[in-house]
Amino acid sequence: MAPSVSSTNSVQGTSMSPISVSILDADSLKVQMLGTIVSAIVYGMGFMLYIDCFSLLLRQHRSKADERVRNPSRNMRHFLFFFITLLILLATLAEVQAIVVTTVSIFGGPRVPGLAEGAPLVLPFSVWSSDSFMLWRCATLYQGIPRSSRFALLAFICLVFLASLGSGISIFMNTITQRLPILLMVSFSTFLNIIICAMIILRLTFHQRYLQTVLGPGHGSPYNRVKAMSVESASLLIALGIPFVILVGTKCQNGSMFLLLLYPQICAISPILIVYRVAQGRAAMAMPLEESTQKQVKDIEAVLGSIQFKSNDASGSWRHSNPDSIFSSLDDHGYLSSEK
Repeated sequence: MAPSVSSTNSVQGTSMSPISVSILDADSLKVQMLGTIVSAIVYGMGFMLYIDCFSLLLRQHRSKADERVRNPSRNMRHFLFFFITLLILLATLAEVQAIVVTTVSIFGGPRVPGLAEGAPLVLPFSVWSSDSFMLWRCATLYQGIPRSSRFALLAFICLVFLASLGSGISIFMNTITQRLPILLMVSFSTFLNIIICAMIILRLTFHQRYLQTVLGPGHGSPYNRVKAMSVESASLLIALGIPFVILVGTKCQNGSMFLLLLYPQICAISPILIVYRVAQGRAAMAMPLEESTQKQVKDIEAVLGSIQFKSNDASGSWRHSNPDSIFSSLDDHGYLSSEK
């Protein structure tokens, strides 16, 4: 059956509700089909990553090893099970909508609810989930700095996140143009990821240099893996966000629509990739310490703050001072840990 096409606009607005996607023109239909195919491939990669990550977490959950030395902690595992499942669910809904829109555009049928530029309805929720995870990691890592400095830094990045949140909410409302809120949301999200990634790298570089000064150069190399992991996660969103802003600025509607079809999948893969690295133990830092260096470790702990080393209890084992805390669990098992 030949595709039914129309030269009219592909989207129309409705008051206080998402717009509806009508039959696409020939060029837009080609881009929609290509975007759906590519996003399906990316979704498959993300789903396999989710399965591997879930399996690793489940294996650790069933392990009989001492809870104090497992990566990540029990409370953190419960949260991560929920979080990665939420991300893959949003990615699934986005892909289902893309397939339905493509099918309706080819064979005809009722209009499908959607957003401007062909964006999936779940796009704002995917962006918010991914950005919240990045913000949480950064806030945790900066627990050890003076309170006033930490408040100023977090207030700034929170304002950027709130701007992204407000832009996302306005997408579902009756606005003058539906393109502007999506552009603002993606722009703020990209800027937020750039800032947070830079802040994480700066903080870890400080920790690395301090640790090398006190314990020697052999104890700094694990920080490079953690920095690489942070850049790897953030760069996925940045590499998609910057071209999208450029394409919208040059009024390339088909190009921006193609990237928006991929965006929910990348928003899911980026945080899941971090969780997967953590579950594999690649973010852990093993530091076998002799008794002569225990005093130095206590001095380091006072300076590093957010990367809390395990304290020595009466039995001589190293234990985290607050294992039940979500933030402490993230420090202990989301970035760096020291185990004897």
